[in-house]
Amino acid sequence: MIKFENIYVKKKDKIILNHISGEIREGDRILMTGPSGSGKTTLLKTLLFFDYPETADISYQNRKVGKKDIHHYRSVFGYIGQNPPAFTGKTSSLMRFMVRDMDEKQTQLKELMDFFSLGNALLESAFVSLSNGEKQRINIIISLLLNRNIYLLDEITSSLDPENVQKTIRCFYREDLTCLVVSHQKEWQSFATRRWHLNGSLKEVNP
Repeated sequence: MIKFENIYVKKKDKIILNHISGEIREGDRILMTGPSGSGKTTLLKTLLFFDYPETADISYQNRKVGKKDIHHYRSVFGYIGQNPPAFTGKTSSLMRFMVRDMDEKQTQLKELMDFFSLGNALLESAFVSLSNGEKQRINIIISLLLNRNIYLLDEITSSLDPENVQKTIRCFYREDLTCLVVSHQKEWQSFATRRWHLNGSLKEVNP
């Protein structure tokens, strides 16, 4: 599905990723771990060309991704980072900005808001006024509303309580989704069908 080879990223004379290669297969639920600073976030961002590597060969569905393909290629992914977006308007405005067909997804939105124990009044609150946990739950909801096939998740439950960690995992525990997850929380271990460890090199370890 996604094959990457020879990813080399260097920043300020520091090598972040040193010729990393791997493959994500359809339906994989991969949990990636590694020490702080090993390049886990950089790898996720490089796979989406948010960070541009010195060298890399990235293919999707057996076709190499070139510059002209990047916009379409990104459209199959849902990416959730550690930090919610810095948005000063209403939460509902952020959702409409991120999800273009929001009017058609009101039923799904209500179900997800209820599932994550978020009141509808929160939609009219300024996004910056929400707690970190509320912001991250909204961030997760937005990504789910995009209905993408592949999700790259970077420590997305680090600010959530145990109940909402489990709820989040349940949302992505679907056979039709392919996920690459960065997390050190033990709750994600049973989610994984594959395990990667990144520390200088990318190694597959037993789940």
